[in-house]
Amino acid sequence: IELHKGSLLCEKVDVIVNPANEHLTHCGGLAKIVADAGGPQFQVESSRYIQEKGKLTAGEAVCLGPGALPYKNVIHAVGPRWTEDSGLAEPALYLAVFNSLRIASSHGFESIALPAIGTGVFGVPEDVCARTSLKAVRDFCQSSLSSSIHTVIFSLFTSATQKAFVAGLPFLAPPECTEEIQSTKSPKEDGKQQFHWEWMNDQYSFSPYSPDTCQVLTSEYKQNPQGCATITVNGTAYEIDFANMVQRNTVTGAQTSVRKMVAFKSSNWSFLGDDKQRYIPYSYQQACAIEAMYQAGQPSTLEIRGKTYTFDFQQMVQINVLPGKYRRPIQRTGDLPTPKAANLVSPGEQPERKGIFITLEGPSMFIGQAEEEVKKRLQQCVQVETIPLIQTPDKSFEQNLKRIAHKHQVEVNIVSSPPGQAAPKATVELKGVRARVERATREIQQLIIEQQSSTESAEFPPEWQSQTQTTELLSVPLGSPEWMKVEQKFKATMPSSNIVEIIRVQNTWLWEKYVQHKKMMQKKSGTAGVNELELFHGTRGNNPRNIYEGEEGFDMRFSSQGMWGYANYFAVNASYSNGYAYTNANGQKEMFLVKVLTGDSYQCASNPSLRMPPEKGSVGQVKFSANRYDTVSGFTGGSQVYMTYSNEKSYPAYLIRYN
Repeated sequence: IELHKGSLLCEKVDVIVNPANEHLTHCGGLAKIVADAGGPQFQVESSRYIQEKGKLTAGEAVCLGPGALPYKNVIHAVGPRWTEDSGLAEPALYLAVFNSLRIASSHGFESIALPAIGTGVFGVPEDVCARTSLKAVRDFCQSSLSSSIHTVIFSLFTSATQKAFVAGLPFLAPPECTEEIQSTKSPKEDGKQQFHWEWMNDQYSFSPYSPDTCQVLTSEYKQNPQGCATITVNGTAYEIDFANMVQRNTVTGAQTSVRKMVAFKSSNWSFLGDDKQRYIPYSYQQACAIEAMYQAGQPSTLEIRGKTYTFDFQQMVQINVLPGKYRRPIQRTGDLPTPKAANLVSPGEQPERKGIFITLEGPSMFIGQAEEEVKKRLQQCVQVETIPLIQTPDKSFEQNLKRIAHKHQVEVNIVSSPPGQAAPKATVELKGVRARVERATREIQQLIIEQQSSTESAEFPPEWQSQTQTTELLSVPLGSPEWMKVEQKFKATMPSSNIVEIIRVQNTWLWEKYVQHKKMMQKKSGTAGVNELELFHGTRGNNPRNIYEGEEGFDMRFSSQGMWGYANYFAVNASYSNGYAYTNANGQKEMFLVKVLTGDSYQCASNPSLRMPPEKGSVGQVKFSANRYDTVSGFTGGSQVYMTYSNEKSYPAYLIRYN
């Protein structure tokens, strides 16, 4: 495990981790630097994944192609936003790091480089990131002994982050298992409990003391856990400080760490010989050390005949730590009690019923506690969700429902409402793992909205995605045709600007009002008389949120008197609206690209006294005695501008963030 100060893209590893957002839109910070180096295909593949699989959540990670980067793959890890819910941020960050390592191992990668995830725009403090990330690495190493990964690099860009990770290095030390495990033995039996003791050698791995020394240390420790004991090893006297778990040479003063683990009645451990036919027993001392690792569930290294080995008790193999990683089968025999099998089935349930069946096998004294813990965690993972349907589901809906359930691996049922009940017509019931149920629920809700939209002919734009809220902001994928269309229009007069993000505004309330007004204009003047344009608008000091989440959208009541009176002003050139752009908390500028129904526009010189367009003669199918132009237009600041005097003639289609 290495800490490097510098750029992530300078690391020579198999795979790097990109700190991404939920939509994999790599539009800012380190993610943008990585995406720019990866070329256009990098963002295209990310956007395609989100379109097919849906957005990610904090803590999730996904492995995609490297684009033009010199790596085998890039793992996109979604970190938490510290300002949203700091109580959930650390677990999400832990999962983001742990899942990145797990995915890298599943692909057979041997080296991986990670940044300080979340410490940029997401606001995670450096010290929190350091201790949480290092804990995740530690736990992954302990739980994945057969992992292909041998090098984990944290690439840290700032000195402050590097100092935080250096200060967090103690979190790499394994927690002492003994103090956290509650024994099922009676107090009398606990009094007879022996401990297995080990000391850290020059290779920074733990070596066992002899059984006689372990017995002495156990006796002294039980008499005074905060005291000291003196032992002699190979003619050298050492003092063992139990309070600090340190071994001190009484002559030279040299110190090293010691640790204690629960010791059990030894089993017979043996390894498969070179002839591949018979098992050869370990020495008694070696068997005691291996048994202690097995019982504690924390395998460490063991030196045998000058070579260092570790042990994978899931696959029951001995692994040579040196290059080559030769694996030799091992077996455990002896007269220990047969481990109790815990089958997590509620009383009275039959095995034929659907459910999750887990068998626990291991030291009998821990089975009961493990069973309760697994049950509790399973209960936390399983979720049941119900979604009411206001329309009777048809065959097409049911087929899509089954497709979504199969995709997310959840159970789904449609429960019909009792006869005579007005609403809901039926209920969709989902059951499964919490995260999968939540994703399936979102997709089914989108399916319901699409079904209702098709019935009501809402005429939403084809690029819109299904949504569950009245207003949703969706980041437009970089390099997509939609992005290119907006970018081309914006940079026509702002060529030196850098677009950070293009956000599609999906406000169903404002859109339906806009479409309804458009239909009224068509009825009055015909289709050609609508003259729908895409124009720019800056909000000055008014937060754009007041527009895209407001009931009125562009509201004249926020306007001040201008060159053409009190109106909503829109410009053909983005360079004009740049002078009125809103500056957000990150120092980025924001302006809208707006759909505007300019209709029959009256062009005139500046006239601050205007309150509405002037009158004109009655035309079209609808006749008014006092018919007026739809908008007013003029020329100022190097751009053609249009003024609307009613709120329904404009819709905030996109919010552009740029530097």
